[in-house]
Amino acid sequence: MAARSSLYTCVNCGSQVQELFKQYSPAVLKLVHCGKCHKIADKYIEYDPVIVMIDLVLLNEQAYRHVLYNSPSQNHWRLAVILVLFEAYSEWMTHKDVKSSGKSHTSPYDLFEGEQSFYFECLQTVVGSSMLLLLTYTLTWLRWWVHAECRPQNYRNIILWNALVLSNCGKFLMIPSLIWGEIGTETHSLFIMGYTFLSQLKVYSVVCNTSKVGAGFIIFFGLVAKYYLCYMISNMKLQ
Repeated sequence: MAARSSLYTCVNCGSQVQELFKQYSPAVLKLVHCGKCHKIADKYIEYDPVIVMIDLVLLNEQAYRHVLYNSPSQNHWRLAVILVLFEAYSEWMTHKDVKSSGKSHTSPYDLFEGEQSFYFECLQTVVGSSMLLLLTYTLTWLRWWVHAECRPQNYRNIILWNALVLSNCGKFLMIPSLIWGEIGTETHSLFIMGYTFLSQLKVYSVVCNTSKVGAGFIIFFGLVAKYYLCYMISNMKLQ
């Protein structure tokens, strides 16, 4: 891991540490213990990326801290683009299946209209995700304006954005539906929504150092605003 000037974060208690390991030779390094909790600051340095990914799927707070604070964050914007396209494609396929269920053939006009609908779904997803991010930022800063002592020392806006992007990886659970052709089944959709909400709740509580109740309150209102805005945009399209 390359050295950097900013502080790292203990994956156990969230405190800042000067370094994660001491390297004595190219083949020998010793992991540093946190000065507050006296545990190894970041055990994931020695772990295989597959193990880290499994812990992320299991919503492990230590794994989230490792990825968000102690790992390079250069690819989060690529992940954000992929998630937007994937969510838009899932919604587009759902609406496409509903519209085409009563048609016996597809005309060139229907193909053009379908492509236009996909671009509209992409725009709708971007606007909805931006609303979620904006409302989350607003409610967070309002909370810290009232309780300034609650703000973590290692908080940065880009970290919160990275966390919200990472928490949306539950959208990839739609892949089985896309493969099997069972788009939009109610049970599967509710499971994905519940898992994504829990993931967002976890990462927000990790980044903003708040209780699960406080994190759930902010994330819930952010999601309500997102889906309400998407609903209004869909109605505008139908009109």
